[in-house]
Amino acid sequence: MLRRIFERRDHSKVPRIALRVWISALVILVVFAALLLSTRKQKIDDYNPFTPESEKEGKVEKSTWDSCKLSVASLAPYNLTESFDYSRRRIQAEKVDSTDRKILTLSPHPLIPASRSYKNVPEDVVDAQCDEALTLEVPSSPPTQAINLLFGIATNVERLRDSIPQLLHWLPHSGAGLLVVTPSQENDTAVDEVEAEMRKLGIDVTVEKATGTPFPLTYFSLVERLYVRRRPSTRWIGLIDDDTFFPSIPRLSARLASYDDKKPFFIAPVSEDMEQIKKHGIIAFGGGGIFLSMPLVENIHNVYPECAESDDWEGDQVLSHCIYHHTSTRLTIDYDLHQLDLRGDPSGFFESGREPLSIHHWKSWFIVNIPKLAAVGRICGPECLLQRWRFADNIILSNGYSIVEVREDIEFRPEYVEKTWEFEDWRFEHSLGPFRPALLEEDEKVTYLLEDSVPESNGIRQVYIHRGRDGRNDRVLELLWNR
Repeated sequence: MLRRIFERRDHSKVPRIALRVWISALVILVVFAALLLSTRKQKIDDYNPFTPESEKEGKVEKSTWDSCKLSVASLAPYNLTESFDYSRRRIQAEKVDSTDRKILTLSPHPLIPASRSYKNVPEDVVDAQCDEALTLEVPSSPPTQAINLLFGIATNVERLRDSIPQLLHWLPHSGAGLLVVTPSQENDTAVDEVEAEMRKLGIDVTVEKATGTPFPLTYFSLVERLYVRRRPSTRWIGLIDDDTFFPSIPRLSARLASYDDKKPFFIAPVSEDMEQIKKHGIIAFGGGGIFLSMPLVENIHNVYPECAESDDWEGDQVLSHCIYHHTSTRLTIDYDLHQLDLRGDPSGFFESGREPLSIHHWKSWFIVNIPKLAAVGRICGPECLLQRWRFADNIILSNGYSIVEVREDIEFRPEYVEKTWEFEDWRFEHSLGPFRPALLEEDEKVTYLLEDSVPESNGIRQVYIHRGRDGRNDRVLELLWNR
């Protein structure tokens, strides 16, 4: 039939028609390839939990960082002293194929050039040092996903909304699912709205109301609810609080992969404080994350009605006592999961160079802005959070938390944790030791704490500030992590 159709045509036109067909086909192929590449890039961006939503929507403003100019207006939000000292540095992160991070990395270069003093006049654009980029090596993440994980949280809608910024660091597009159970008196519309908002942000979440049970039993009911909602890929369930933060979900997944999930496992931290352990016993302290393998979850499912009659006041106590009373499984303590029962200044923990699997109590027992700390992970990946470097100018960077100038005659032992928080050393040595005494501020060290992380078109700008005492100038150090 096709041959007959061609035979009826003017043969003199066939070559031109064929040429047009080939050109049209080529154009369609190019357009299709471009669309495919664009779609592929979007999928990659969507999978990357460190891509800010504002960047995806084109909302990031043009960078205020000029390598030779300082816009004083960019510092206006920080209420600096009338005169202030200022210095800056650009950082280029270089990924290395290593999942082993040193507790302290030495750099032969200075971090900060000499600072200059400026008047706090917001309309001024003044000369600043023309900075050169400093390259720092950061480890790559383990090649794992969290598709085998289901998380559960018992909280109210207001606290859940407040938790979205920290959840955005580690949960979206990770493969892990999340179930949130709220009090029974929550408004249905509010429950539906927060679920829709979180799903729009890439979080695989279900939010449902409890059935009027007391909070400890609502927390414990997460085990049964997650068992019912298990997927074919589910190997672990994780019970967490709304302020449980995981710096690196790939590293957490890799840690769980080191256990045999075909056996019953009960993995969690105990308190860092021995007084809390004396009070509550050897139980899982849930704020740092409790992880149960599916064989153990099934064991709990079989005795759930009996355990649900418990009169314990804390959910993690109900769970621990149920497991101890009805199974032979005992707690596996993971000291990289952190309840963080610390009062006072937690700097020693965050400046230790260690790699916590989880962080808790950061907006209650002490205050650390975790979403701002984690923002730099969008550029250098999750493994660079709290990574510690010591530079030639005797400055120590604990990435996302602080920059500290240490007096040159001070002996610095990197494996020792500076004990900055309250109460006696013995209470915390079992989990956080060994310790060294806290250094005196303004005498033995000068600390610049992270006060902001600002998305720029060319990276993340970290603002570290030392607040002047006794009429002295505030001091500002800015790091721009280039993308």
